[in-house]
Amino acid sequence: MQAMKAGLLEIGDIFVINKCEQEGAEGLEQDLRVMLEMGGERVAGWMPSMCRIEAINGEGIERHRAVLYREGFRQRQKQERVRTEFLESLNSSVKKGLVQRLSENGELDRMVEAVVQRKTHPYTLVEEIIRRFSRCIGQNGVTLG
Repeated sequence: MQAMKAGLLEIGDIFVINKCEQEGAEGLEQDLRVMLEMGGERVAGWMPSMCRIEAINGEGIERHRAVLYREGFRQRQKQERVRTEFLESLNSSVKKGLVQRLSENGELDRMVEAVVQRKTHPYTLVEEIIRRFSRCIGQNGVTLG
């Protein structure tokens, strides 16, 4: 029920129905399947897996784990987490380096003032900075792809 309220049906890869020992679990699974089918086209016809568990006695937990690994979900999840961490680290390092270089001679303050006075646009300045530092990096033997 929480998935329905939060709009998570569109993004879930696997749905786990817990407390299946309780009345209504079977009906909930059927309702979820109907809603998923009505939800529209998914990537490459992907239909999320459905796993019923009874956490209180451990039933279904191993099936759930098997589904996660069989469907490659754990691997995709790990790759996405590593990608996100890498990009955040790269973003932070590049931003820190650029801000430091632009601040050393007051250039950052001049750029901000130019935007405030509407002499230029922030996106124009960003493109200029990227072009300039891409050339510097390229001259030092490193390229930006």
